Amino acid sequence: VADARVCVSLLPCGLPGGAITLADPVPVEERRAAARRLLRDAGYDGKPVVFLTARDQPVVDALARAAADMLRRVGFTVTLHDMLWPDLVRRRQSQAPSDGGGWSAFVTRWPALDLASPAWNEALRTTGETAWIGWPRDEALERSRQDWLDAPSAERLAKIERRAAEIVPYVPLAQFRLPIAYR
Repeated sequence: VADARVCVSLLPCGLPGGAITLADPVPVEERRAAARRLLRDAGYDGKPVVFLTARDQPVVDALARAAADMLRRVGFTVTLHDMLWPDLVRRRQSQAPSDGGGWSAFVTRWPALDLASPAWNEALRTTGETAWIGWPRDEALERSRQDWLDAPSAERLAKIERRAAEIVPYVPLAQFRLPIAYR
């Protein structure tokens, strides 16, 4: 059984120099109602969200299925594509539109330490073609990251987290610790 916790942040919670919690968790039904309103206001046309999942990765698959269910509950049309992890890794390289062999979303896992700092959090990079999968581009976030690198502070970290929450380069679904034993 994994040790899970609520962490409302793009950076892992509970680490030294850690994340700024952006907000208190909002009850599920309030979040769903707000998401439905935002989706309606954005003019969503029902185009399917192509969600990739790896059946041979139990944690990834369970999180992908839960996320797909959450998207459906707020009004998205979701098509879940089951595949093996190597196939998912190949397909996520595609920049084709989702209706042309591309994809909309997938789930992966990262060790918390790999995401713990704006200095090396690859998923937080928004440099377009040189960014991680999804290739987000946002000059304001990159400027904020550089400002933080020049002079780290809690205020600058909060600015990074606020901008990332606005543009959403990735969505943390859970933070958990898996039990491990050594001999």
